[in-house]
Amino acid sequence: STNMVTEIRLAPETANFFMELSNKEQSEWVDELKTRVDINKKSNVSVSILDTGVNDKNKIISDFFQEDGIIAYNPEWKTIDNNGHGTNLSGIAAYFNIEKLLQSPDIVKINHDLESVKILPDKGENGPELYGHITNQAVNLLKINRKDNKRVICLATTTEQSKDGKPSSWSASIDNQIYNDEDKTLFLISAGNTIPSENQ
Repeated sequence: STNMVTEIRLAPETANFFMELSNKEQSEWVDELKTRVDINKKSNVSVSILDTGVNDKNKIISDFFQEDGIIAYNPEWKTIDNNGHGTNLSGIAAYFNIEKLLQSPDIVKINHDLESVKILPDKGENGPELYGHITNQAVNLLKINRKDNKRVICLATTTEQSKDGKPSSWSASIDNQIYNDEDKTLFLISAGNTIPSENQ
């Protein structure tokens, strides 16, 4: 009775089954999955997370990190993730839909590893005038540490500083990394979050 509907889809299944399991049961599911995960150690492709750091001892993602691929922009910072965001993003970068993989009996072949650069402090914030410099330095540190790697940079941090879409020193710094890089580094950047009132 209306031409406003263009498509109908089934709602995705939630991960409630796994979320409601005990820690011991969750660990058993992860252990089983890890017996089926085949990470190509000869690959030189990395997915690089620029975020809040990483808890690389997390059983789900621990096999994806090498010691020289976990650093912090500020050498005085610890690389550990006290927020959880960088660790969660690492899980998505490693497996994408882990719920689907947990329920499958198939071998999971993965052709990349993970890198983490902590670009956000545990307390306080970086000055907006430093966003571009910090991003640029983070990528350069990875290139110095692991110079032979091809990488996809994941930047999921956002700012409210630019609301008019005009170029900033931050975007200029990223442009410089992309267009002056012979290795053709790929950036995946969060476009921003919606204002909560817009979701109603």
